[in-house]
Amino acid sequence: MVNKVRVNIAGTPYAIATTDSEKYILGLAKKLDEDITKLLDTNDNLSVTKAAVFCAMDYLDEYRKSTGSAENMRSQIQDYIADAARAKLAEDKVKTENETLRRENDALREQLARLQAKQKAETALSRYAQGETFDTIGEDMEGSYAHIGYAENGASDMLTWAFDDARQEGDTTVAAYGEKGYYAVLFHSRSRNDYHTVSVRHILVDSEEKANELLQQYNDGEKTEDAFAALAVANSTDPGSASNGGLYSNIYKGEMVPSFEDWCFDPARQSGDTGIVESSNGYHVMYFVETNPQPYWYYKADLDLKNDAYDEWYAGITDGVETEQLDGMKYVG
Repeated sequence: MVNKVRVNIAGTPYAIATTDSEKYILGLAKKLDEDITKLLDTNDNLSVTKAAVFCAMDYLDEYRKSTGSAENMRSQIQDYIADAARAKLAEDKVKTENETLRRENDALREQLARLQAKQKAETALSRYAQGETFDTIGEDMEGSYAHIGYAENGASDMLTWAFDDARQEGDTTVAAYGEKGYYAVLFHSRSRNDYHTVSVRHILVDSEEKANELLQQYNDGEKTEDAFAALAVANSTDPGSASNGGLYSNIYKGEMVPSFEDWCFDPARQSGDTGIVESSNGYHVMYFVETNPQPYWYYKADLDLKNDAYDEWYAGITDGVETEQLDGMKYVG
C-alpha cells in the first residue's frame, strides 16, 4: 500500500509517496532537514541546493563505507563458518578413528582373555593327567569344580561333546563356555535316569518353633493330605507353591536344595510321611505324597513327546489364522 507523507525540509514542503511507514519517512526528513540547516547556518553563501548536494555526498560516502564493512564482515563470517566446518569434520574423523580403535582394543582384550582362559583349561587337564584331582586344581587356579551328576543334552559345546556316542569314561576336553571362557571337562560315565520322581507338599516357615507348631497341629487333626494342603495355603511363605497347598509334583534330582532332596529321595520314604527339614530357605514341614511309578527317563520322554505333539497340533490349528483381542464386558459370552 502506497502512503503519501508530507514533510518539510529546509523550509520547503514536500509530499512523498512511499510504501514505508509515515514514522520512518518523517525520521528521514528530520535528519535531512537538520543536516541541511546545519550547513546553511555555518555558511551564509551556501544555497539550499548545494547544501543538499553536500549532504547527499556525505550519505553516499557513509553508505559505501558501511557496505564495504558489511561485505568484509560477511566474508570473515563465511571464512569462520568454513573453518568451523573443517574443524568439525576433523573432529568427527578423530572421534570415528578413536571409536574404531576402542572397538579393536576391546576385541583384542577379549581375544587375549579367551586365549588365557583356554590356556588355563589346558593347564588344568595337563595337571589332571599327571595325577591331581579336579577339585584341587580348581582351588589352586581360583576356579571351581562341579560334578554334574544328572546332565541333560543341550546346545553347549560341553554337552555336545559329553553326549557324543563315542564318549568313554576318563575322556577329557577343553570346551568353550559362552564367548569368553572355557571348561576343562572330564567325562565320568553315562547312565540312564532309572530313579523315580516324587511328589511332596511342604510348608515353608522362618523358624523351627513355627515348623514344630504346624506339624503338631497337623498331627492333632485329621492327618490327611487335604488337611496338610489347607495348612500350607494358610501358613507357607513359599510363593511358588503356597496357593497350591504346598505341592511340588514329579521332583527330579537336582531340582531342589540338597537337604530337601535328601528327605524326598530317602529309599524308606512312604506316602503320608511327615517331617521337618532345614534348608537355606528356612524350615520346611514336609508331607510325602507319592513316588511316580515310572522311572524318570520314561516320565521325561513321555512328557517331551506330549509337549511336542501339543506344539505341532497348536501350530496346525493356528497357522494362517489372524486374531484380534478385544476388551470390554460386551465381549463376555
